[in-house]
Amino acid sequence: MAEKFPIYFGEPLATATAGYESQRSARINRVAHEWLQMIADNVPQLPASEWQALMAATTSAAIADDATLKLLWASVADAAVECQQFEVDADALAAKLRKMTATQRYALREMLERAWAAVEAGEDPQACLQKAGALKG
Repeated sequence: MAEKFPIYFGEPLATATAGYESQRSARINRVAHEWLQMIADNVPQLPASEWQALMAATTSAAIADDATLKLLWASVADAAVECQQFEVDADALAAKLRKMTATQRYALREMLERAWAAVEAGEDPQACLQKAGALKG
């Protein structure tokens, strides 16, 4: 499905398309395709209870930038009550998050943002996570 619309070129897009002035659209589509593939290849496989605990312990604003995303483990460690609702050990989940690579954290953020968007749209966040390949068996 192709769609035309205006887009603001911030520094990341300007950098990604530098030297591709006559092929910006193709370049953006390729970068987006590769991003989606990278996300799919690096989604942490967590049980539904841990995804629910992550959603309860955070907000999309809490992981909006790389610095806060890197410290997500600390937010989860401080959210024992929220994690306990889903029978999740906050310290154990925080330890998993600390071990994640930057790419895994980006994939985690992408999945959480998709789940929050599903909630805002009145859809089931678990179904969204299942469709995206984020849920274990």
